[in-house]
Amino acid sequence: MCAIRTAGVNLLAILLAMVGSTVHTHRLTAQLPEGWQAARHSLTPQLLDPKERFTVGTFPLRYRAVGCSQFPSSALADLGPRDALVTLQERASHRRSAEFPHRPRHFGPHRGDGRSEASECVRHARFTDHWFTFRDHSRNFHVLVAFGPMASAETREQAWGNLDSLRVRARASRAASRAGLPARGRLRRASCTCCAGACAPCSSRGSARARSACRPCPRPGA
Repeated sequence: MCAIRTAGVNLLAILLAMVGSTVHTHRLTAQLPEGWQAARHSLTPQLLDPKERFTVGTFPLRYRAVGCSQFPSSALADLGPRDALVTLQERASHRRSAEFPHRPRHFGPHRGDGRSEASECVRHARFTDHWFTFRDHSRNFHVLVAFGPMASAETREQAWGNLDSLRVRARASRAASRAGLPARGRLRRASCTCCAGACAPCSSRGSARARSACRPCPRPGA
């Protein structure tokens, strides 16, 4: 998979706040039908860009270090013959690109989505998958939808319905920018970039405060 960066260091777990059958995380909201549940921690903790925003499924979702780091491989390995899984990842860049078409009115297999490399990451698991991208509120997303070979039509409709129910709000920094307000945390984000355990040097330009905000990135295995 091209241009996907991973880190050899642990990331902070993604905590999902759930109220009933609603998932709220990272300015995203999705309605889950009965029988679906969300992972309470990241299932791709080494993935930096894109970042996992949430993963939901019809079975317990737990992380184990198996398969490829860019997919929720442990969940795919646990996916049963009648189960389904949906995972949403977001790119760091919000730039408009032909790679990320505008969000469709309805999600579903009829869009001609391509298959991912997930089946190569979990060789003994049996599932069919759909891998595609979309753009909503100036945010770029990747989606993986996977079904067990005996998943019912109802389960498949529910999986696509999870995405149809998705409500996306603009990132806090962009929302503040549109309102003419300073974006919180922008100073730290601009100071350095970390990928695969390496840290880009701090810019020599800008204020002393901006330069002092840069801290060394952890080394792999540290």
